[in-house]
Amino acid sequence: MTFTSLIASGKINFLEPSLQQPIQDIFKRIKMHNEFLTATIHMQDQQSSDSISEKAYQYYDWMDKNEVRLNKEIPNMMKKLERHFKIGHLT
Repeated sequence: MTFTSLIASGKINFLEPSLQQPIQDIFKRIKMHNEFLTATIHMQDQQSSDSISEKAYQYYDWMDKNEVRLNKEIPNMMKKLERHFKIGHLT
């Protein structure tokens, strides 16, 4: 199930409130990361030389910082969700 379908179906509301907001925050950052990545690719396609615009550097800086953050938050959230649903204890 994707995040969008989780929101659209209302199933996210069945999670504990302490899980809902962090999940939403993670997916907002992922979505923004993907939008910045698309924008910088478009900027590079528009450039006639190998120069990169100042705006692209700002996007790269944001993406670098948030990739580090997401790499820490996603595994932690997955562990919380596994405990919540007891996925790891079904064997």
